[in-house]
Amino acid sequence: FLHASQQIERQNKRFSLLLLEHGETYLEDFGVNYYPYGSSDEEAVRKSIRGRLKLCSHSILLDPQDMAYPILKFSFKKCLKVDRWTTSLMSPIKGDIMVLVATEYVRMKPDNLVRPYEFVKLPSPMEFRFAPNYVSLAEVLA
Repeated sequence: FLHASQQIERQNKRFSLLLLEHGETYLEDFGVNYYPYGSSDEEAVRKSIRGRLKLCSHSILLDPQDMAYPILKFSFKKCLKVDRWTTSLMSPIKGDIMVLVATEYVRMKPDNLVRPYEFVKLPSPMEFRFAPNYVSLAEVLA
């Protein structure tokens, strides 16, 4: 039997190596704030999502802390750029921000339910922004 705290911890983990492609290697994990795409900088700050960024050999995954949000998977094949985000001086988003520009991503396990993955093809390349919490952006991009 599991202790109550172990049961809660076990329920809160959604990421699994089974979410990776065959032959893909899990490399590293970072705490981040995700700023949702398609909104103004002010709105993105208000709607920021705390989570874990999983760096793998073929992809990057965002595992949000809030189970209501799906895991987002960005295949490097569909990424045009992963770099430091340059912002205007007036932007409320401060600090070192990583930008990932993608043409497609995958939504997995919304509300922590096992269901078919949703492949989202974007009409034009979209920016996804992440701010590392406990490490420098240089460590994430290295």
